[in-house]
Amino acid sequence: MKEIPVIVVEQEKKKKRFEIWYAKDPQFNLTELPKNLGDLLSRYIWITDVHTEDLGHAWRMMQGEEWSPNGDANLYIRRLGLKHTSMSVGDILRDEDGNWIMVLGLGFYTIPFINQQLPEDLLGKRCIDLERD
Repeated sequence: MKEIPVIVVEQEKKKKRFEIWYAKDPQFNLTELPKNLGDLLSRYIWITDVHTEDLGHAWRMMQGEEWSPNGDANLYIRRLGLKHTSMSVGDILRDEDGNWIMVLGLGFYTIPFINQQLPEDLLGKRCIDLERD
């Protein structure tokens, strides 16, 4: 009787959606976390959504050399009133479960009191119409 070969296929990791939110003023004090959703929305602006396996990869995808290697995102970033292309300390990701997660110098921090959904009327207004300018 011949042995049946075993073929091991690595299962592809399920990709998750992360919203990317950049701080409008990245110089703010990191000890002052957003107090509520309204405070967060006044201090951050939505940039894009990324689909990837985990937070670390989402952060890497949002480094300037990855998503804007030739500076093509600079105009988009400037029109949003921002000064940084790469995701930095203090910027925020939002996962599919509604958790708001801040980028730290080393790792991430889930902001415990802001597990809220965005208001429906805001969902359609996140994208900037770049053709209008």
